[in-house]
Amino acid sequence: MNLPKVNAPNIHLFAFHLRHESSIRSEPQIVPGAENLWKKLGQILNKYGYDTPLDLLGYYAPKGDKAYDPKEEGPGYIVNLHKNGLIDFKGTLQVDEYPVNFTGIACPRRVYDSYALALNIRRPEKENERQTDAVPISIYGQFNTDANLLLPDFLQSSLGQTLLLTADLTDEQKQFSPEGLKNLACQCVDELIEDPKKRPSYSNKGRLFGSPIFEFGDIETLESQSDYRHILVLFFRDDTLKRKFESAYWDLIELFYYRNKILTCFDFTRSGYQETYRKYEEIEAIISDVNEQIGNLVPNKRLGYKYLESLKQKLKIMPGLALEYSRLQQVLERNRNTIAIDAKKYDASLDEIQRKQNLDVFYLKPIDLSFVENFTRQEVPYFQERIKADLDYFVHGKGLVDRAIATIRGIVEIERIDRERHLETKLEAIAVGVGTAAVVAASSIYLSLDQPLTPLNLPDRSPSVALFVMVILISIAVGTIVFALFSWLLSWIRRD
Repeated sequence: MNLPKVNAPNIHLFAFHLRHESSIRSEPQIVPGAENLWKKLGQILNKYGYDTPLDLLGYYAPKGDKAYDPKEEGPGYIVNLHKNGLIDFKGTLQVDEYPVNFTGIACPRRVYDSYALALNIRRPEKENERQTDAVPISIYGQFNTDANLLLPDFLQSSLGQTLLLTADLTDEQKQFSPEGLKNLACQCVDELIEDPKKRPSYSNKGRLFGSPIFEFGDIETLESQSDYRHILVLFFRDDTLKRKFESAYWDLIELFYYRNKILTCFDFTRSGYQETYRKYEEIEAIISDVNEQIGNLVPNKRLGYKYLESLKQKLKIMPGLALEYSRLQQVLERNRNTIAIDAKKYDASLDEIQRKQNLDVFYLKPIDLSFVENFTRQEVPYFQERIKADLDYFVHGKGLVDRAIATIRGIVEIERIDRERHLETKLEAIAVGVGTAAVVAASSIYLSLDQPLTPLNLPDRSPSVALFVMVILISIAVGTIVFALFSWLLSWIRRD
């Protein structure tokens, strides 16, 4: 099968990786593995024949494990990390058994709290002052290499990436219908990624700077930003529209930066939702158990020791669950606010692109940016609604926890008071019973002597052992009866 040919095919990689996390109360903390994007860049360049060791501000590959020192980057919000700003490389590919020259540039930058890599590999438009011939679209697969160096599987950039394929249409292709151009874009993606399972599905089309553009990778099926393959295919019909794109190139990097940050943040909310939901299930299970226990209570019957211990254990667990549950809700709310802030920055970048394009006096037609504008007009509101729905669902859980804790504490406190009153009643009854028994015992000895007692004629012998035992038994019996009667009387009085 003969593959279609295009003029000056390009592949642009925009990849972003978190550098540091900011804190109001401390210095920015460098995240573990922040330099991984530069390690991957070095491997990609080596694959394309660039043998010079990667030497960036803060990263020098020959140092091995000690290659990374972010303090050497210097101050600034946007910093070019290569001394020349750009890394140039070139090489030759075999396309249909013919050698095809290619050139490339890489631009490593620090952008605010992240690292940004813009990598472009292209077939030059001209060689030796002559227009280069059209080449088969299989060259996109050659650019990507068999190792899929330009896909998320290899790069693993924490803030995701976007691949942009561009090409100049041949005279024949300029006559294609929108459907015909879509089929051509699909073929380009098929050649870029050999494995059908790794190809993103077609999702959208539009126009960017007046040129047809096609999008692959459906946001609504986004499960993990680290594995999300976002590919754009942009075709140029004439050089004027192509120059519009080239003039906005560096602004597009910032645009894609905010886009990927928003997607990553939304991805975090999905994993945060799962974690919050698991915590909610734990809380709900405890509450259900407590409700079941309360339902099995018998009125006017004192709670058992095991029952009380079970309630106390739940009382110890639930405050910690409630605290963690609240923290997870705060994370969701913070991510929602972050998305809103980055969406405003995205729109500001769009306004800047529009402003610069309007300065072009040689192109008076209005520039249509609706394709990239729709991201904050349609997708971001969808993200915000999803997070809001999650928060609305979980807000009831916090109320359940508070009510459950209050209920358990109430039951335990009532039982404690009841036990104290019961113990107080028993102690008073025991005191009366013991006192009565002592009086009976003391009185019984005067009724048990063999001869009368007179002041001058005291008994000359002690009571027998049998008599002593009988006195003890009588006193115990009387004390027990008095204890029971007094205990019942106190309980009856206090119950009223």
